[in-house]
Amino acid sequence: MNYRYCCAVFLLGMFFAAGCSSMNRPDYEQVYVPLNTGVKDPSFLSSGEMEIVQDIIKARSKAGGVSLTPLKLSRGLSFAAKESATESADAGSKKKAPAPQPLMDRVQRFGKVKGSVAELVSHGYSQRIAVDQLMKQDTIQQGEKPELYFLDPKYTVAGVGCTGDFYPICAITFATDFEEP
Repeated sequence: MNYRYCCAVFLLGMFFAAGCSSMNRPDYEQVYVPLNTGVKDPSFLSSGEMEIVQDIIKARSKAGGVSLTPLKLSRGLSFAAKESATESADAGSKKKAPAPQPLMDRVQRFGKVKGSVAELVSHGYSQRIAVDQLMKQDTIQQGEKPELYFLDPKYTVAGVGCTGDFYPICAITFATDFEEP
């Protein structure tokens, strides 16, 4: 086969794969994502991370017959979540990893917390299904079901950060109130 033909087929395949793995797929219902005060736009998130935020908002709107207000998207909490996901990935790839940074310390580097913070981490699930897997019973780790902070009405702000697609790790960081820098 000639080189140009192979490149054309490869590029078409990449475009097809990108379309199938993003929010552009025909069966994905997009929802409005409110932004935290001080956040201009959600351009700091990948399409997969934005899909997670939208899935959380959908889950909150259907929570036990009670509609919870949508979580506001935070840039600072997203940076803290991305750092947490990267730290988890690095710890998994090294035999002797440094101690993880405390959640509150990490979050305070990216803004001012008023109240409490929490975090959920999904290991090994693509961004497309991370929220669904967190909600299922089969994600029990060490004999305990993870607490679904995104269904807790006291949390009003959230951020999402994920690692690459090979072995995806997605962290979702929540705060009762968060002030962007």
